[in-house]
Amino acid sequence: MPNEQDTQITHRPWKTAGADVSLGNELPITTLDLIREVARDQSVSVDKLERLVALQERQEQREAKAAFWTAMARLSLKLPRVTKRGKIKMVKDGVDKGTLPYAKYEDIDAACRPLLAEEGLMASFSTKIGATGGVVMVLTVAHALGHSEISERPAPPDTGPGRNATQAQGSGESYAKRYLFNAFFNIVTEGADDDGRATGYISDAQKDCIDDLIHQLGDAWTAPRQSKFLEWLGVSKVGEINASDYKRAINFLEAKARESKK
Repeated sequence: MPNEQDTQITHRPWKTAGADVSLGNELPITTLDLIREVARDQSVSVDKLERLVALQERQEQREAKAAFWTAMARLSLKLPRVTKRGKIKMVKDGVDKGTLPYAKYEDIDAACRPLLAEEGLMASFSTKIGATGGVVMVLTVAHALGHSEISERPAPPDTGPGRNATQAQGSGESYAKRYLFNAFFNIVTEGADDDGRATGYISDAQKDCIDDLIHQLGDAWTAPRQSKFLEWLGVSKVGEINASDYKRAINFLEAKARESKK
């Protein structure tokens, strides 16, 4: 039997249209407070109580998402430009093509991790097998209140002189990790726009555009097609495409994408 206090609660005029409600002449209370009150009333059905709980969960999710993007907005004003301290030796057909500078992930992490932590944010990485069988790098950015966002990028092996299969896969995953993080947080690496032109190759940003178009083609882009595409451009991998051939490569891939949608 409900006691006298429970009976009084039962007769209060609840208003459940929004997240905040009033109990008689008292001050507004939260949905969670209302759930506690209603749970004590034996006349309230389980179905109604479950709907109130679902309402509270949706409210918490909205608040968590808003807090996430508010933190991201503040973070965007703090993030630094990262200097490229790493160097990749470029060799084609046994000929030394010079070195290509790049921003090491450890430098990016050292500059950005403390700033993320200040805003209650954390970045983590994992891998999975993609729909076509290759490795996919997955970036998860989570906020202290529970909301998270996920971004993915294919991580094909990055073959090179002296690398075995394991080393090539590790290099490809490291590359995907850097570019996922930089793209999500809009990290600017100093000198990025000049790297491709200095060696005659396409820039990092141009390579990303080509890789994204290839990824969008999905199963329609088979290994033999990839080989013919690279052979047509006179290279062995995307990163070696000449800057002067960039537009030609983009036009070709965009045409293939339109064909695949017909």
